Amino acid sequence: MQQLHANRLDGSGCAKNQTFRDYRSKVAAYLNSTEFKQRWDALKQQTTHERGIVMSAGGRYYLPQAIVLLRILRYKHRSKLPVEIFWHGDDEMDNTTLAALKAEFGPLEGYDARKLPYPKHHLPGAKLKGFPMKPWALLQSKFKEAFLLDCDVILRRDPAFMFDAPLFRERGNYFWGDIYGTGMVKDEVFPYVGLNMTVRDALNEGKSDFNRYAESGQVMINRAMHLDVLEWAWFLNSFSEKHIYDFMYGDKDTFGVAFGLAGKAHMYQHINVPPGGVFTNLAHLGWNPRDGQMKKQGNWWLQGLVHYDYQGEVLLLHRVTGEVHVPAGHAPRDEIITPPIPHSWSMWYMGYGPEKELQRSIDVVNYNITYFMGTALPNQVCPLAAWNAYWTLRTHGIPTVRNTTLEKHCAGVLDAEYGPTAANMIRNAGLMEHPLRIAINADWDNKVDGGWNAPKHPLWGVPLNMTEAWTMWQNMEDGVVWAKNWTQTNAKIVARRRAQRRRSLLDVATGGFWRHRGVPLGADV
Repeated sequence: MQQLHANRLDGSGCAKNQTFRDYRSKVAAYLNSTEFKQRWDALKQQTTHERGIVMSAGGRYYLPQAIVLLRILRYKHRSKLPVEIFWHGDDEMDNTTLAALKAEFGPLEGYDARKLPYPKHHLPGAKLKGFPMKPWALLQSKFKEAFLLDCDVILRRDPAFMFDAPLFRERGNYFWGDIYGTGMVKDEVFPYVGLNMTVRDALNEGKSDFNRYAESGQVMINRAMHLDVLEWAWFLNSFSEKHIYDFMYGDKDTFGVAFGLAGKAHMYQHINVPPGGVFTNLAHLGWNPRDGQMKKQGNWWLQGLVHYDYQGEVLLLHRVTGEVHVPAGHAPRDEIITPPIPHSWSMWYMGYGPEKELQRSIDVVNYNITYFMGTALPNQVCPLAAWNAYWTLRTHGIPTVRNTTLEKHCAGVLDAEYGPTAANMIRNAGLMEHPLRIAINADWDNKVDGGWNAPKHPLWGVPLNMTEAWTMWQNMEDGVVWAKNWTQTNAKIVARRRAQRRRSLLDVATGGFWRHRGVPLGADV
């Protein structure tokens, strides 16, 4: 393995490395050409397709999940953001289905990735399916500002406000970190693509307080600002089957390296809150993962990542396992939600901890949130048990609904705990609204008892239906039911169309047999 990497770095005896360098030179030359500058200027000046959502979805597996997302976007959140859907081949989308999507979820446009013009300065014959589809879609999108979403994302609210986030306006991109912090990106990638390690350091600065590798289920980018970055991102992903993915996990960190290749490593940025998690107990999972892994995780399995916006509020759920499947007829069963997951926890319990006995990895805190969610409190005094539960959940980043009545009655407790000066600072700085700013920091991210050992405390979780994020799962369930009905209806449309085509052919072959039988062309047979 060491010799293999050495060959990659110096290129000795390796023709594919020469091909990589050749196309790197071609992309660099194109980015310095008049052709590219004119294209980029036209994008900056266009007055249509200002901003929108880009999705990669098609086929029996991914299209139903996209329908759930579109249903929530249009009918739950009333979002007017236009959508572009990219797929690969006739087996993943037909004209009838696309027409139905446009009619139901417009404004919406769709593109077969195979039929889009392929740039002559990029490696021909590159794989377009799978991970590479996402950077390809961003390169081919018509939007000036694009929000790429995996089709298994569940939105808690309309994401349009994210385009106006101050740092997005300034830097033109937002990425989200994953639960793992190290080991997913090999340092060898930087010299291999022609960059020095100062670029790596600059990219790590952009990963905020928590040096996580990227999680590309959602990507925001201003194409009018970073069209050159997207060219480099596709360059890297066009070599996905020719060893670029050996350096990293899929497309995720190719975007960061692309910023480096464009000379913009200083502009790359992550949302400064790691993801929380949604877990299901082994008893209710419906399948059996590896026994050793489940023991290491305390019989809890990660079903999805909860991602936050730039203000520290829950924005979306990305289902990393247990995706929505229409044939199942219902949403997967999810049980608990956690605060943002410390790097120390995920690396130990989901990574390198021992697989022997059952671990105490998550403590489920069964606070009865409904007790203190109401406005009426007895005798206008602070119920200490309720306050302790509420403030613990808030300051540990679990997205509970804010209770201003409880905060008012317990103001004295806050003063006693923090002191009047600090308590006023908490209130005046808006930390009551965004307690993540209290709880989530670099020290929290590395809570271990010295060295590389188990975290000091188990990760806390609460039943999902005790949190404001529960609305995401209610929306998902609604979307699954609706998508199933839509899919069944669409299947009938496709069946009728096929029957019509068969009858038309038979009509020609039999000299008008079907017409003579008096059977309408659109009827079922």
